[in-house]
Amino acid sequence: MEAKDSFVQLGAVVKNAFTGMTTAAKVFTATGIGLLITAVALLVTNMDDIKKSFNSGLASAKKYAETTEKQAEAARRAVDNFDEYARTLKRVGYSEDQINAKREKAYKDAIKKTDAQLKAQKKLLNESEKGLETAQEFDSWGFNATGRWLYGDEEDVKANRKKATEIREQLTKLKNDQYQFQQEQKKAKEDAKKEAEQAAIDRAKENSQRRLDELATLAGYIRDANDLFKSEYEIEKRNIEEKYATELALAKKYNKGVVALEEAKKKELQDLEDKQAKDLFDGTEKLTALKATSVAHTLAFQEQEKKGLVGVAEVIYFLS
Repeated sequence: MEAKDSFVQLGAVVKNAFTGMTTAAKVFTATGIGLLITAVALLVTNMDDIKKSFNSGLASAKKYAETTEKQAEAARRAVDNFDEYARTLKRVGYSEDQINAKREKAYKDAIKKTDAQLKAQKKLLNESEKGLETAQEFDSWGFNATGRWLYGDEEDVKANRKKATEIREQLTKLKNDQYQFQQEQKKAKEDAKKEAEQAAIDRAKENSQRRLDELATLAGYIRDANDLFKSEYEIEKRNIEEKYATELALAKKYNKGVVALEEAKKKELQDLEDKQAKDLFDGTEKLTALKATSVAHTLAFQEQEKKGLVGVAEVIYFLS
C-alpha cells in the first residue's frame, strides 16, 4: 500500500512536471528507464479508473448495492424503533388505528427497500461471478495477480453471496413480522366485533327483561284491581288454578306425576266448592236469624209505640 501511494505521488508529480519540461527533458523521459518509471507511475495513479474501465458493470453494481443498502437499513431501523415512535404518537393524541396504519406502512416500506437491496446484491453477485470467470481466464494466460486485481477473486464472490443470504433472511423476517402483526390486528378486530355484538345482545336482553318486568308489574296492578270486584271464592279458585298450571307444565315436560297433580287439583277445587256452599248455607241461616230478630224488634217497637211508651232513646236502641 505504501508502494502504491508512493507511485501515485510520483505519477502526479510526473504528470505535472511533464507539462513544464524542456524538449530535451521530455526526450530523456521518453527513453530508457525514464519511460518505464513514468509509465508505472501513471498506471498506479489511475489504478481505480483503470479497474473501473476494465469492469464497469461490477463497479456500477457495487455502487447501486451500497445505495440500496443504506436505504434498506434506514427503513429497517424505522421498524425496529417503531414501538418508541408509537408511544410518542400516542402521547400527542393519535388513535390505535392511526398508529397501526403507520406501523403497517413502515413494514411495507422496509420490505420494499430490503427487496430492492436483495436484487441489487444479486446483481452484484452476478457481476462478481462473471468477473471471477474473467480472472480465471487471466490465470490461464499467466496473469494471475493482474486478473484478480482487475476483476476480483473467490473471496469477493463468497462475501457477496454471504451478503445476499443475510439480506434474504432479513427480508423473510420482515415479512414474517408483518404477517404476525396483521394476524394480531385481524384477531383484535374480530374480538372487538364479537364484544360489540355481545354487548348489543346483552343490552337487548336487559331491555327485553325490563319490558317483561314492567308488563308483569302492570299485570299485577290489573290483577289487584280486578280482585276488588271478585269474591273471596273466585280469588282462591284462581290461585289454585295458577298453582297447578305451573306444576302441571313441569310434570308434562318430564312426563312424571301428571295424573296425581290433576287429581290433587280436582280435589282442592272440589273442597273449595264445598266450602263455598257451606259458607252460603251458613250465611243464609244467619241472614234468616237476623231477619227474624229484626222483625221481632220491629213488632215490639210497634206495640210500645201504640202504648205511648216509646221515646227517642228507645227508638235508637231498637234500631241499633
